[in-house]
Amino acid sequence: MDEPGSAPLESDHVERLDGIPLPTNAETDRSLLGAGTGGPAPETSGAGSATQDLYADIVATIFASVMHLADVPRDVSLFELGGSSLDAARVCTRLNGRFGVPVPMSQIIENPTVAGVTLHIRRILSETQSGSAEHLPGPAYPRDPISEGGDTVALDGTQASFCVAHAFDPSDTAPVCVSLWELDGPVDFDALKEALHDVAERHEALRASYVMQRMPARPVALVTRGSRRPALPITEVDDVHERLEEWVGRRLDRPLDITQGEVWRYAVLRSSQISILGIAIHHVAFDGWSQGMLAHDLSEAYAARSTGRPACFPTAAPSLLAVAQEKQRYQAHVSLGRQKEYWMGALAGIVDLELPAPNNPGDDATAVHTIGFHISADDMVAFDRVARVEGATRFIALLAVYGKALRELTGQSDIAVGVPVARRGGTAVDASLTCLINTVCIPLRQPESLDWNHVLNATRRATTEAMAAQDINFLDVVRLVNPTRNGRNPIFQTMFAFHDNPPPRLSFTGCTSRYLRIPPRRAMFELVLEMFPLHDGSIQAEFGYQPEKVSAAFVGQLAAAYCRIFHNVLSDH
Repeated sequence: MDEPGSAPLESDHVERLDGIPLPTNAETDRSLLGAGTGGPAPETSGAGSATQDLYADIVATIFASVMHLADVPRDVSLFELGGSSLDAARVCTRLNGRFGVPVPMSQIIENPTVAGVTLHIRRILSETQSGSAEHLPGPAYPRDPISEGGDTVALDGTQASFCVAHAFDPSDTAPVCVSLWELDGPVDFDALKEALHDVAERHEALRASYVMQRMPARPVALVTRGSRRPALPITEVDDVHERLEEWVGRRLDRPLDITQGEVWRYAVLRSSQISILGIAIHHVAFDGWSQGMLAHDLSEAYAARSTGRPACFPTAAPSLLAVAQEKQRYQAHVSLGRQKEYWMGALAGIVDLELPAPNNPGDDATAVHTIGFHISADDMVAFDRVARVEGATRFIALLAVYGKALRELTGQSDIAVGVPVARRGGTAVDASLTCLINTVCIPLRQPESLDWNHVLNATRRATTEAMAAQDINFLDVVRLVNPTRNGRNPIFQTMFAFHDNPPPRLSFTGCTSRYLRIPPRRAMFELVLEMFPLHDGSIQAEFGYQPEKVSAAFVGQLAAAYCRIFHNVLSDH
């Protein structure tokens, strides 16, 4: 999404970074900065001031490089410079590579200036030298990432949630992520099958089993040494587009038994000229960031296999253990105590969102479960201009419209909205195909006045504060807040996701390809609003909902209210 620290959860189109920008000799760089032993340079005889300037110069250079600017002021926010969540992730990754210290996304949110980041880096280097670090006591699941000789990796965050949910309902298809590519031209299906196997061999997440371990009790990934070799079923039809929806439901959008290592499946729908490649992966092993990685690696492997060569990737993919260890290093250098206090205060008094149930759940369950609308490119340009005047990003402004629409229709002034955020920004995590996301719960407490500027500023403050506390897993937030359990998702029942990455590109020799996005058959939560920027600058928005819990008529009214409020903002400004 186009907001600090966030990223998509479900379809989440992904941009692949152009490699991890590491220095040629990281140790030499740290020594140059006076941090060869992990601490700051001695601040004697003016050396401290000079070193501080050098730190700031390097941070400023990274900001400028990511934002494609000649220079950046030391006291201006990355987001005021036009930065997005992807830009913040690039900054985190490059800072980590340059200084050899973790810079979490929450730090960029809390202090998004060159000066703020420079102070953080100096503090982390000092903590590294002294061995001090802050930890959140008593997590929902143990943080120790490994046991049993390296083949078992503990899960946390959303990954743990998916594993636990599967144990309760293994038939649920909501966590099954379906990706489709239309291929126009001849496809070597033998090479494609081998390439798919190469991708599974490369990424541990695709050849692991995800289970609830008994002793100690926790969700874990069991990594196997060799991948399964599922068949590549090919269905011949006269018209692929006419049969697409039925084929997806029959071949792809079905439960996956992740406890037995059935993490993904794939199939082809084929006519005389057009082929549709469909890949379904369980969310426990996959996220939006991974989508672009999957397309890239599959393209590389296919290019080799179609010419009779084995796949040869330039670098090895990080292991799940390496990812878990890097996440732990990042967690050791964030203010978890402060974040814990924030969540306990910010979510106090938040009640469940009251959503109208269908009059006849049996009839409503047969209805279409997605209601969409479109926002033109010209309207988005005007809307962005309005947001900038108030110092808000596109994401915050679009979320503000959603909060205002929910208040109008439900009458609730305090509404919690879940937002998916990517837990990326490090060497291993950026190169890992797996599920690395967290859900940040934004408490939208609407002001008494529904004046647009008041609503927008309240949403901006709530979003910025919540995103600065994103390092605590949502499971731990639930444990801290301890809401009353009533069978609904705890704390929030609606999600807002802004997917600002380009579609994943699949490149097969002799074929032109096009990514096809189809709405999920079942929403992950009771009510979900997803927004997808299109190549022409417009936005396609889609409300997904669970028809047995939410009235389709209400969702239609909510979509209409969103459009009305959006256009009123434009006409009033």
